[in-house]
Amino acid sequence: MTLREFGYKYNERGELVMINDETQRFAFVNQRHYDMLGNVVVTHIQKLMRQDAGMHEVLLPLSAPIDSDARLREAVEESATIFKDDGKPNPKSDSDNDDGSDDEAAKQREFSNVFASPDLMTNKDTVLVLLQGSGAVRAGMWARALCINNSLDLGTVLPYLKRAHANKWATIVLNPNLNAGTEVLDHHDDGKHDDDEDEYSKNPKPEPTKAQHLVLSGYANMAHRFRTAQTRIPGNHSPSAHTLYVWDNILRHTQARNLMIVAHSAGGHCTMQLLRRRMDEVLPRLRCVAFTDSVHSAASDDPKQVVTFLRNHCINWVRSDLPVGAKVEPEPIPESLRRLGYSNEADCKLLSAGHHKHEFTSGTAIDSVFAFLQQKLDAKKQ
Repeated sequence: MTLREFGYKYNERGELVMINDETQRFAFVNQRHYDMLGNVVVTHIQKLMRQDAGMHEVLLPLSAPIDSDARLREAVEESATIFKDDGKPNPKSDSDNDDGSDDEAAKQREFSNVFASPDLMTNKDTVLVLLQGSGAVRAGMWARALCINNSLDLGTVLPYLKRAHANKWATIVLNPNLNAGTEVLDHHDDGKHDDDEDEYSKNPKPEPTKAQHLVLSGYANMAHRFRTAQTRIPGNHSPSAHTLYVWDNILRHTQARNLMIVAHSAGGHCTMQLLRRRMDEVLPRLRCVAFTDSVHSAASDDPKQVVTFLRNHCINWVRSDLPVGAKVEPEPIPESLRRLGYSNEADCKLLSAGHHKHEFTSGTAIDSVFAFLQQKLDAKKQ
């Protein structure tokens, strides 16, 4: 399935518009149509990561850990033989059965995917790790709603990759939310930080225009073409498990002296789990973490080294009407969390992301985030 088959395309400003009338933007039909289009948008964004940002796609679980540049190239080739660019099993794989059918492993196993820059295993200086939030967002997205209703500059990691590569940093984009199957359409996240929440799903719907009718008329014929497999992905069955898997099988083996993380929303929780469970391996190389409206919290029983690192080397850019980079005071926490040992004191410095909506924070805070990352690198080199 392609954007064109939905009747949409992205214009030169990275905005989703209708092919037959570029003045018309996305028209909400129902949640299922929105999810179907969202899956196609994911495919488009990940294609841009490969073609425009030069990223390599690697499917998880791996046949063996990536512990060298040669092994990275091998893993990329393995991934290419299993899936084509459209995310479907590749019938021309070298491992096809003699009868021409798809490889049995490709039909029965489920995969997650991450994206790595070509120099991930050879860059001896810096690796930047990007972690998105919760919901149906996938690798490459900060917020699906922004990719559909606003622009790719605000809703994707592409601007982060462009800046990181200009700085000669290696990069890896994780995919913590893809835990079951390759396409899960009816996923719903009731968390208040769901990055897929969209105004179109809550407000009255305007009458479609003529151009929009052309798009909607083919909707009923599309639904049966999507998979809804929900087999748990080995080693990647939860966001935290995925993060630990990538560390154990990839990041642990990188040569870079400096690691940095940008974690949005629930990506902050994944980061905390990584720090808690792999503290002795991660902290010596980790220079800083830039959270963007993260939902993480430090608990009273967290290791002292982790708490100290949060206070000295981490900033959370939170949603706020204040200008980007302005200091923000912490909000009171619920009594239920206080009983569990969580403190009302912020575990790291809070700065304004320059926008009052959660899903915008990664996009609007990018200048301030990169200034912080560079400052931490420069401080280490002095």
